[in-house]
Amino acid sequence: MRKIKLIAISLLLYCINANAQVSYTLDEAVQYALQNSTQIRSAQLNSAETRNLAYKAITEGLPKVNGKLEYTNNWQIGSNVIVFKDPITGESSSSIIEFGTPHQTDLFFDASQLLVDGRYFVGLKARKSIIKSSELQFEMERIALVESVKSAYFAALAADEAVELLMTNLESLNAVLRETTLLYENGFAEELDVDRLKLNKANLISRIQTAENQEKNSLNALKFQIGVPLTQEITLSESLNFFTEQLQFDELLLPDPMFRVEYRLLQNRKLLRQYDITQKKAGYYPTLYAFAKLGTSAFREEFDFTSQDEKWFSNGAAGLTLNIPIFDGLSRNSSIQESRIKLEMSKNEIAQFEQSLELEVSSAYSDYLTAFDNYRNLTENVGLAQKIFDKTTIMYREGVGSSLDLANAESELTSTQINYINSIYELMITKTRLDKSLGKL
Repeated sequence: MRKIKLIAISLLLYCINANAQVSYTLDEAVQYALQNSTQIRSAQLNSAETRNLAYKAITEGLPKVNGKLEYTNNWQIGSNVIVFKDPITGESSSSIIEFGTPHQTDLFFDASQLLVDGRYFVGLKARKSIIKSSELQFEMERIALVESVKSAYFAALAADEAVELLMTNLESLNAVLRETTLLYENGFAEELDVDRLKLNKANLISRIQTAENQEKNSLNALKFQIGVPLTQEITLSESLNFFTEQLQFDELLLPDPMFRVEYRLLQNRKLLRQYDITQKKAGYYPTLYAFAKLGTSAFREEFDFTSQDEKWFSNGAAGLTLNIPIFDGLSRNSSIQESRIKLEMSKNEIAQFEQSLELEVSSAYSDYLTAFDNYRNLTENVGLAQKIFDKTTIMYREGVGSSLDLANAESELTSTQINYINSIYELMITKTRLDKSLGKL
């Protein structure tokens, strides 16, 4: 019975550990980041804020209705002197009269409605561009996050594969060291041979420790980018070779600026600045508002406003308000000139982007081809280094090779393999940059 309980507990612990560790493909990591990254959350909140501001522009043209209930206690009623003149005798007399009652209540409503304001109608037209601007800003954040996640994922893959490679080399070196130690103990090898192999092993272990630390840091960087807690264990379910097998080398065509979100954002900014000028010019024209007021008042000697015997006195009014700008001290003209300068700045920024885009894409494509050539050369070099190491190992075991040759061959193999992994990483990074420059992220 106890044995069954131990087995059950072991299975439970295994399931817990299995559930605690999550494996991600690159696409899964990107999707997780888009759903959980604080960077994206901030972009979403900024977009929501801009949309709310755009909606607020609509509310300026909607009716405004307010109500007010006011009670006044006239504890000191104002008085006035009324002079009476007798039309026959011409004599005058005066009388002091109090105007008001001790208690007064007023209930009234007022409403206003914008009828004509050129600035408002321009704002309605600009509303779509304001919302589009927020969408483009969000898209820029999304692209930046995807690029960061890809870079972090490739870096973590490279670090992980470097550790695996070095561990494999350590196993091979340990096997040779054991054989050499045995030969030395039996008088068939020199102590120098053993020492050289031990030194190589120590150097290799040091490289493994460095690689493991780099692997940990790379995984933590990836966790940070996608929004996973640093305490969460994750694994990567793809390899660098998986991505190199999918690479394609299409002919590079002239880039279309409209594929770049930065270009669309610049175009939209130019349109908004045009709207800004139009809206400020509309400020020269009159504005027309309608208003209406409706109220009722009660005047009492005692604090009693519910009595049916006492009257309430109603009042109401409606009208139009026409605001006519005459002279503003040239402040509006100065503001328009400032907006025109900003519009010219937008046009210049667009021209600069168009000029720099072709250079950016060309440089990214050149870097990509260079990285691919380096990767292809190192692929061949890894094969040669492995071949040299295998032959040197055989010669050493047969007694026709030295431990120095073996140590050099092992060191060259390890360096070439690490360079090969780094070349794949660099190849994928340059491919990501090329995709970004072409607007394909």
